[in-house]
Amino acid sequence: MPYSQLSAVAAQVPDLQRQLLRVISREFVLDHEHLVMMGRRQARERLAIFLRNLSERQIRLKRDPALLNLSMSRQEIANYPGLVIETVSRLFTRFQANGILAVKGKRVRIADFSALDELAAGAAKAAAPDRRAASA
Repeated sequence: MPYSQLSAVAAQVPDLQRQLLRVISREFVLDHEHLVMMGRRQARERLAIFLRNLSERQIRLKRDPALLNLSMSRQEIANYPGLVIETVSRLFTRFQANGILAVKGKRVRIADFSALDELAAGAAKAAAPDRRAASA
């Protein structure tokens, strides 16, 4: 939809305008967090943040935040946080060995949200929604 049409409709429907601004704002925040993650975080923190963000998306979609179906390849997963595929595979193995994740192919179950948040450097630990309650 061309911007001019979207702008005209949004001006006539204030609720739509508010919703669009909310979505745009959220996208700005996510983009900023992604840039910070790419520049300053260790590999394990980057992957933990990536998984936590997918879990939070599940909450917004009213799905079980503990269950992630990774439709992308390991290479695509590695590209997003700026890692190499070998590092992603090694980290998935380590996270599983530590009881943080249960990985079976492209299906990942987050077993320990607290540990995942700690790996993500606790950036959103206090502000994180209670995903366990949503999956109960």
